[in-house]
Formats: sequence, C-alpha cells, structure tokens
Amino acid sequence: MNIQVELITRSGCRAGERVRQVLTMLHGRLKQMDLQIFDLNKKPVLPDRRQATITPAVWVNGKLWFMGGFDPTRFWKRLQEVDDALPILMPFPEKINRVMEYQDSETQGIHSCE
Repeated sequence: MNIQVELITRSGCRAGERVRQVLTMLHGRLKQMDLQIFDLNKKPVLPDRRQATITPAVWVNGKLWFMGGFDPTRFWKRLQEVDDALPILMPFPEKINRVMEYQDSETQGIHSCE
C-alpha cells in the first residue's frame, strides 16, 4: 500500500525544515511512502483543497495529521496503523534522533511558522 505524505511549509521556517529532514529520512527508508513538499512562498497553490495557514502542516492520504507542529514518534505510530506491514524502525534511526534533539535544544520544541 502506498502512503501519500504531503508537507506544506514556508521558506525560512526552521520547524518546517526539521520536519522536512525527518520525512525525507523516513521516505528514504520506506518504499511505501510517497513524499511531496509544498513551499507556500514559492507556489501558494495547494492540491485538492489542502489548507495550511499555519506551517508546517503534514497531510497523510488526504487527511491533516499535523499543523504547526510535528511529533515523529506519533507520526510513525499512526503510519503503522495505516499500514501494519511497515517495518518496525523504533527507536528512530540515529540521524532522526539527532535532528529531533537539535530541534528541541534550539527551539524548545517545534513551533509553527505563520
């Protein structure tokens, strides 16, 4: 089963950049995951009635999962609910853990970019 993941972000949004890094890493490990990234500063038109006044926003299979924040552990658990054939990657690969640790130390959690 293919899982369609869409990230909506803005250029210069540090939280969006970190979410992009995590999703890109997961995309590289999961053949079932299709990833599209939309930058509202470059192209403000979004597909299929997607809305994202607050970024980053993550849509999965046409449903909004995260807006203004992102929790990779929760994201992974929800992905496994969508496709129970996904491999168990928990704990996250070291690179993802480093991205999230840096994010927490720099921004005290993920903040939105409006």
